[in-house]
Amino acid sequence: MQANKTAADQAVSACRLGENPDVASAGGVFFGPNFDVMRASRFGRSVLMDADSLQAKVTRYAALVCAAGLAFAPRSAFSAPSPHCAAELRAARAHADASRKAKLSGCRLLDVDMTGVSLRGADLRGADLLEATLIGADLSAARLDGANLSSVKMAHARLVKATLRRATFLTTMESVTARQADFSGASGYLIAPDSDFTSAVFRHAHLASDLSNQPMGLLHTIFARATLAGADLSFADLSFADLNSADLRGANLSFANLRGADLSAANLTGADLRATRFAQANIDGAIFGRLNNPATIKALHAARNFDQAIFHR
Repeated sequence: MQANKTAADQAVSACRLGENPDVASAGGVFFGPNFDVMRASRFGRSVLMDADSLQAKVTRYAALVCAAGLAFAPRSAFSAPSPHCAAELRAARAHADASRKAKLSGCRLLDVDMTGVSLRGADLRGADLLEATLIGADLSAARLDGANLSSVKMAHARLVKATLRRATFLTTMESVTARQADFSGASGYLIAPDSDFTSAVFRHAHLASDLSNQPMGLLHTIFARATLAGADLSFADLSFADLNSADLRGANLSFANLRGADLSAANLTGADLRATRFAQANIDGAIFGRLNNPATIKALHAARNFDQAIFHR
């Protein structure tokens, strides 16, 4: 496992500096004119497929993103926050006033380290947090509507009742607590195994894998073992998402797209499955409550391993 982590760290550094021969054409910028998609695709596939566990996949996720040409500008190119934004950051880090809510709306906070910092109730609407580190940060009740959270590291963060409507994700956020958070209309990928999204809202969120772009097709949302009980996932696109062993009891999945998703061992007892799409989804060992809607039963027959699913009578 340590060897895997070292390889991932080296891959990310090489990609950022344009040193790796398989990703050098990315040049450290967003989809440079000479970016070789096929070579990056092969590199990205080897990074992901060589991982021997979910944790290894999460650890090496940044290398795959880098290989896809999405990340990252060299650190020297990251502009410093404006004086106002810098002052707000210093105040938040100092914990000088626990009741003070940071005003960071529209701020460019590229690559900032806010590990463990309290940003409760902070206004981060429209902020650019590319490559920021928010591990263990408290963002409860914070407003992050429209924020760019690409390549943000948020493991173990608190997002209770935070609003992240229309935010953009390419984010590792394993073991976060995001009860009653609002992700309506959000887009991108969430790598969030073992996280608590109880009663969270993902209405109209687009968290699907984009198979039209081969390197990106290797990326997908991970909600493995996550708690999504009572969550609103209506009209959400979770195509090819990993929902293995997820708790979806009482969740609203009406009109959601779960095409190709991994729902093995997931618990969907009491979930609203009206017009949910299950084509090619894996429902091996998935638990369902009593189903009385013929349309839902028909939709489930389009899934894989229907005969291995568990249906309560």
